[in-house]
Amino acid sequence: MGVSLFKTLHDTIFPYRCVGCQRDGLHLCATCRADFVCRTTQHCPYCDQQTVYGAACMQHQSQELDGVIALGWYADPVLQALIRSWKYQYIRASEPEIEQLTSVWLGGGKVLPTGTWECIPIPLHPIRYRQRGFNQSAVWARQVSYELGVPCGGGLVRRRHYWRAQAELEHCARQARTMRVFGVRGRAPTDVLLVDDVYTTGRTLQAAAATLKAAGAKRVWGCVLARGN
Repeated sequence: MGVSLFKTLHDTIFPYRCVGCQRDGLHLCATCRADFVCRTTQHCPYCDQQTVYGAACMQHQSQELDGVIALGWYADPVLQALIRSWKYQYIRASEPEIEQLTSVWLGGGKVLPTGTWECIPIPLHPIRYRQRGFNQSAVWARQVSYELGVPCGGGLVRRRHYWRAQAELEHCARQARTMRVFGVRGRAPTDVLLVDDVYTTGRTLQAAAATLKAAGAKRVWGCVLARGN
């Protein structure tokens, strides 16, 4: 059965609804896509202070992450629905929609300071990968690397432990459980763009950044689809 015929049958039996307006047809309709607004300001990874590119402010320059850039706000219902359908419902129709938003965002101007950047996705534990069948952070890292014209290193960072999803952890247990979660195979690049889907408490990216710096990275920035503030 051809791919186009399979898609026609799938769309007939299980029609997509726009995550924004709920109209049948596409996973994100042209109207909702045109209305979507990417972030035009970025903030320090550790506080609400607005900074150039999203660099760490003066008070937090000694921390693990040197900066964080985000495509949008996690409070945006369209972006949140795209991420949730992709990450938790495994709806891969989210990917081309996110790719288009990424192209608009990264094509709109310089979003990072000058550097020899390499995209590194936050890894999934093998158990989680087998459950999901893909790593959304790795998929998006390839999109980001293509748009920025920089390398993408998929196997550098590994996840040592398997925990429940961060959103399911009690707040008091999160910090302890992100310690020593990651390992690095070999030496890290000088400038790392650490790619993940969301930045809320920031502990996952911060733990990975600390591991990468211990392995030789000089600068580690986060790149996320959505940030909480």
